[in-house]
Amino acid sequence: MASMSAGGLRFNSADHALDATVEGAGVLLVHDVLAYDELRTGRLVMPFALTLRSGRAYHFVCPRKRQDRPNVQAFRTWLRQEVAAIDWSKWVKRRPR
Repeated sequence: MASMSAGGLRFNSADHALDATVEGAGVLLVHDVLAYDELRTGRLVMPFALTLRSGRAYHFVCPRKRQDRPNVQAFRTWLRQEVAAIDWSKWVKRRPR
């Protein structure tokens, strides 16, 4: 859901903000991981190399008693492989010198 403010559109979910940006509603500051698919497919670009550290992180969590289950182990292994395979350099435009 979007609402208008003096500064422009405001969204209460990142996926709505991403969709609006893809449709040309403006620009967006977003966690790169959330925009991964849009960057990978070329629907959005990172026009310059700027990274803002937020101090936030994503963590894989599960109940302690389930951590050794094969499906949890398989998901954790898959997740590590997916994150390791991300090459952000493909989507960051370098400014000409």
